[in-house]
Amino acid sequence: QRLFIAHLAATGAVSMAAKIAGHSASAFYQLRKRDDADSFAAAWDRAVEAGARRVADLLMEYAIYAVPGAVCGEDCGIGRAAW
Repeated sequence: QRLFIAHLAATGAVSMAAKIAGHSASAFYQLRKRDDADSFAAAWDRAVEAGARRVADLLMEYAIYAVPGAVCGEDCGIGRAAW
């Protein structure tokens, strides 16, 4: 769960984070729906918000500076753009 949340925060993409965590996205959606998963659901929500901010920041940086290969850093889990 921690690995999934970390990658969700980095990428904003549920399916990508699930794959990196070694499970299907549907498995994580099912876990999120459980009655005893309030803290997981809250962490998920925070991670999605962080991921969205990160993607918006990266897109804004690219729009301003238009630096090839600067779309994503080494730590976001999706690699660099190949321009």
